[in-house]
Amino acid sequence: MERSKLKNIIILLLLMLNLCLLLLAVGRYWQGKEAEEQLRQNTVLFLQKNGISVLEDQIPWDEPGSVQMTERSSQEERRLAETILGTISDNSTGIASEYLGEKGSVRFYPDGRFYLSFQEKGMDKPVDMEHYAERYLQKFGFEVVKVSSETEGEQTKFVFLQLAEGVPVFTCKIEVVYQKEILSQIQGWRLQGEVQPSNIQQESLTTPTLLVRFVSEMKQNEFFCSEIRNITQGYVYSTGGLSSQSNLLPVWRIETDQKTYLLNCVTGKLESTDQWLH
Repeated sequence: MERSKLKNIIILLLLMLNLCLLLLAVGRYWQGKEAEEQLRQNTVLFLQKNGISVLEDQIPWDEPGSVQMTERSSQEERRLAETILGTISDNSTGIASEYLGEKGSVRFYPDGRFYLSFQEKGMDKPVDMEHYAERYLQKFGFEVVKVSSETEGEQTKFVFLQLAEGVPVFTCKIEVVYQKEILSQIQGWRLQGEVQPSNIQQESLTTPTLLVRFVSEMKQNEFFCSEIRNITQGYVYSTGGLSSQSNLLPVWRIETDQKTYLLNCVTGKLESTDQWLH
């Protein structure tokens, strides 16, 4: 009987201990949430004090990605050419790879540029040109998002950005061109191979730090804006000249009431849009 009572007391003590630990964990969780919310409000207030208005939900509070890399592969380029053109012949000269087929030709360059031209004969008129363009890019293994389209005379052009890890690579812009509603060419910049962790072990700065750096960079360069209208998290593609390896650098594209800026999420420095945006 005494042993049974002692056992019940021990169980009761353990339950009370677990309850105390749970309450402690919940308290710490809510303290962390309150501190996080206070940090966000202070960051927005800091921008406002420096004459820049922004809505809190326009700021990407999730941490930006780290530096990634890809590696060019001649085998991958040949596979892509065969996927699109069928039976091919190698017509490569110099540093560019070029393949010819019955459906057309494709050329790949070391900096990620490519040019795909189709023979009009044998090409169908699609019912939905945009959907048809996306399907062709999917054959390349590209995950893309459409950014614009325009029609001038008999030519229709769709512009896409390639995605990496679900966010846009601002330098990988791909144009799909139709002539008389028939697919004519696909050209632009692409990621050369699978995205993988880079040998450069550099992590991105935190969101509050990036916004402080943005204000500092604006003042240092004597730029001016009074409103941040949108911040898009993404990458720019830094090709290594003749090297087969290229890096993906995490950036923010910050749209203001004056112009659009690129902020390097690793260094906190403003990047030249003329250098990166084709």
